[in-house]
Amino acid sequence: MYYLYVRTAISHSIREQLHLYAKSLLLIGHTFDGSPIIDDELRDAFLPSLDNGYRIKKKGWEMMGPSLMTLRQGEVDRLEREMDRDAR
Repeated sequence: MYYLYVRTAISHSIREQLHLYAKSLLLIGHTFDGSPIIDDELRDAFLPSLDNGYRIKKKGWEMMGPSLMTLRQGEVDRLEREMDRDAR
């Protein structure tokens, strides 16, 4: 259930950024015809350069992947109660 809130927050953040970019381009008179952004400063602010495609060092990759937890029934019940308490 928690993942739904995270997904919604991420999608709203992306939409706000797109709206900000589109508004900024409209203000400088961009034509939205597929032509590149002429203003170098604005283009660099929208698309910062990347040194590489990785966001974290290789040592931290295992922390970012999925993990599997084996729980007993009592632990599952306790986690569900905690999640219900947090939802209120």
